[in-house]
Amino acid sequence: MKTLASLSLALLLFLTLSVSTSIAQDVEFENSFLMFNQNKCNDMTGVMGMVRTTIGPVLNELEEEEVITGWGVLTHSWGDEWNFNWWVATSNHAGFVTAWSELVNRMNERHPDWFERFGPMCQEHKDNLYTMHTPQ
Repeated sequence: MKTLASLSLALLLFLTLSVSTSIAQDVEFENSFLMFNQNKCNDMTGVMGMVRTTIGPVLNELEEEEVITGWGVLTHSWGDEWNFNWWVATSNHAGFVTAWSELVNRMNERHPDWFERFGPMCQEHKDNLYTMHTPQ
């Protein structure tokens, strides 16, 4: 009985390690970091106007310069209260830190009042930083 329990435990450990190793080796990390920012906004017209005229052009530049791999906006008029959401993708966490710093610097240079203008339009926000994986 003791031998059967030992064999079962050894088999379970072997299978667990084999599956974990297999999954870890099959993960792709291309375009692997995502910042997802969710906002509760009361002036969607104003927010989208700012996206089109201030932050959007800067994000487009960063994408053209390959500082970021992409960006976008998700909005809705029904569902939960997080009605304005935007995302920025980079190849890794360090790339995101560089991109964020560059984004803020360019926004402050070109639109010094951007943060003060955006604040009253959106009462709450939350930031989420994700590492993206494609399990095989």
